[in-house]
Amino acid sequence: MQTTITCYGCQLPLSEEHFTPGIWTRGRGRCQPCAKKFSAAHYAANREKYLERMRVNGLLRRFGLTPQRYDEILAAQDGKCAICGTTEGWFHPGAGRKKRLSVDHCHAGGQVRGLLCDLCNMGIGRFKHDPDLLRAAIDYLENSP
Repeated sequence: MQTTITCYGCQLPLSEEHFTPGIWTRGRGRCQPCAKKFSAAHYAANREKYLERMRVNGLLRRFGLTPQRYDEILAAQDGKCAICGTTEGWFHPGAGRKKRLSVDHCHAGGQVRGLLCDLCNMGIGRFKHDPDLLRAAIDYLENSP
């Protein structure tokens, strides 16, 4: 006798090809709509925890920087962008949340130089981290008609 597999969420029957046992469901599966609802709800409930974990892992992996060292650099810069003075935690409308300052680093040697807001960090990147190009841009701005 064959047992009927039902969705853990809505209790409707599942076909064998759509059944995927999951860790969170203790071997029982969910249909696609229920799985999407569960994932979205689980992420929404734990969003801050996920974002913090991603931040910590990203700092270590990309820059070899611990959160404590990030905070030390931030304190040394008075919580502001090293170039324009934008404060840590400015609201980013595109992301829909407050943003931290970006870690600026030397692409050749990998050394961390400081913390910058996204606009200053992208500006330096657009000038290829070349001081001569930045000086030429300053000269252009100061002497253009």
